[in-house]
Amino acid sequence: MANTASVSEPAPARFDFLVIVIFALALRLLVATVCTLEFDFEKYPHETWLGLWDRWDAKHYEYIAENFYARGTKSEEDHRFLSRFPPLYPIFMGAVIRLTFLPTPVAGIVISLACLIAASWLFFRLLLFEWGDRSAALRGVVLLNVFPSAYFSQAPFSEALFLLLIVSVFFSIRVRQNIGAGWIFVGLALFTRIVGILAALPVFIATLRKLRTKPLGSSDWLPSVVPVAMITHFLIINLHYYRDPFAFLLLQDASKENSHIVRPSFAPFQELSVSLRHLAFEPIQAFQDHFFMMTQGWGAILFLSVALVLLAGVRFLPLEYQAFSWAYLLFLSNLKWAVSLPRYLWLTIPVYMVLAKIRWPIIFWSVAALAFVLQLYLAREFSRGTMGY
Repeated sequence: MANTASVSEPAPARFDFLVIVIFALALRLLVATVCTLEFDFEKYPHETWLGLWDRWDAKHYEYIAENFYARGTKSEEDHRFLSRFPPLYPIFMGAVIRLTFLPTPVAGIVISLACLIAASWLFFRLLLFEWGDRSAALRGVVLLNVFPSAYFSQAPFSEALFLLLIVSVFFSIRVRQNIGAGWIFVGLALFTRIVGILAALPVFIATLRKLRTKPLGSSDWLPSVVPVAMITHFLIINLHYYRDPFAFLLLQDASKENSHIVRPSFAPFQELSVSLRHLAFEPIQAFQDHFFMMTQGWGAILFLSVALVLLAGVRFLPLEYQAFSWAYLLFLSNLKWAVSLPRYLWLTIPVYMVLAKIRWPIIFWSVAALAFVLQLYLAREFSRGTMGY
């Protein structure tokens, strides 16, 4: 059962950190090696191992890291597209570039790997606190790293940083019982991805829990201005560079139904239900349709799997985790052209908390192996430039 009272954090074993670092990096090296060996360099002689991961949104983060949101030579449409990327990850990239003189893509990969290691370690300690079981905590870290879209932690994408910040929110309010730190990490999370504002839900719940026992101090409520400051800063950036504080919400005309851009549809589960019906009633045709599976099929399967796992955890997951998870899934269910759904689902960390309680080795390792095989497949598709999750 999860801890609900103020108790001391269990101490990790001596070599736990080293084990987690080696495991996380070994998996990333394995995925990188498989994808490199699978790539046809003879057909694309100008491609490099680095270029396999320097694709899609990575280019936008790199541009912002080097030029911020200045238009430069970009077309108006391409420039406006940058508005959907909050600046914290590119800011870190720019700092690493200036301090180390690393190439921009390498700087992004270094940040992502560092964030993955930090998130894995912090998540281990969070699980150790919640479940009081070192084996369960290690199982949770394994699942976090083998999830089908965890390969984004070795690409210049903001996913690993966002993951670290979300884990930090829960670690602050649950383990440290520090409401103020929770608000600070919420602010940093939404300065990385706007959907990070949903992390305010567990902090608000933790605040109400604390109010039941004692009044709030200034260190609890004063940092709540950080999320407001972060979103205000992002609105000012949009106003300055696009003459519209809400430019990031207006990426395309509503009439462009065929435009391949992930966007809100304000119709929960509409696209997911269509995809799941197709998978259920025409499974052979669906799985043979590579385009459908890569753009909708795998996302729908993973969404359903995540939702079912969360339902299984309703009885024992603390309310803070459930509030974030279901709000996050509701947000994802509204996405139109949800090609990026698998990588967004990686960040639903309570799923790994639930599955970490599986005590039967054959079941646990079967789930982990299945997830990792799918990760290898999706990573290969990504590194080939076939589909940009």
